[in-house]
Amino acid sequence: ETIDAIVDASEYPLAIVCIGVGDGPWELMQQFDDRVPRRRFDNFQFVNFHAIEKECARQGEALDPQFALAALMELPAQYKYVRDNNML
Repeated sequence: ETIDAIVDASEYPLAIVCIGVGDGPWELMQQFDDRVPRRRFDNFQFVNFHAIEKECARQGEALDPQFALAALMELPAQYKYVRDNNML
């Protein structure tokens, strides 16, 4: 049901960003991000907040910019596809 909804959503100019909070398990979300077939374009981005938080703490980096980068990194390519394929 969820996979069908993601596939159906790819017919519209819609990007889905899913944030995983806590320690998971997040394997299913990774599959939605990486392996959903039949989509018109890659419209789903999964971000593991806990993993980013741990990595930032380990490296002494600020969390906010790294989280924003991870959450928004696919939007330019998604927008380009939507624009180039007259979905707006």
